[in-house]
Amino acid sequence: MAKRGKNSKEHILFKKQFYAAKSFILDSAFDDDCLSEKANVLTPNEIERHLEIVFAGEGIYKGAVPSYGEDGTVLVDSRGRGAIQIGQQGTE
Repeated sequence: MAKRGKNSKEHILFKKQFYAAKSFILDSAFDDDCLSEKANVLTPNEIERHLEIVFAGEGIYKGAVPSYGEDGTVLVDSRGRGAIQIGQQGTE
């Protein structure tokens, strides 16, 4: 019998794709030392292309690109109001 829920193969692959996209966004982010923040410089299409390369042969799940995967979004700042920080606190 196939597993369902959080332990299913599909859910685990989705989480891998989501966190791979998040890591790619942070690694590519513009680091502004003056404002103490990181801003996204990628478009959702660039992130999807990266996932297609990394997960070749496996379909990319809808929603694997985070909602903050838009060009210009502040990801992390010194005031704790970056898109990733808000998401980690569970208020996104």
